[in-house]
Amino acid sequence: MPLVIDDDELTALAEDLAKRKRTTVDEVVRLALEREARDLDAEFEAVWRDVKDMQARVRAEWRGPITSNHDFLYDEKGDPIL
Repeated sequence: MPLVIDDDELTALAEDLAKRKRTTVDEVVRLALEREARDLDAEFEAVWRDVKDMQARVRAEWRGPITSNHDFLYDEKGDPIL
């Protein structure tokens, strides 16, 4: 199925870039999409590394009980302790 671009500015930008790179509009679009996918993957990996680092720090510094019972997080009325 072909990709249809109904935006004149976008079409002109793709054609200009293709001309400047001495390649086709298809290749320009392919490269842009591949680059965007790589950037998104890298961003996800960076966030995931940060989450894993936070988890490791919390595990190392946690002094509370190691249990699946979380009653200690709530008061006698069942409201969260802030």
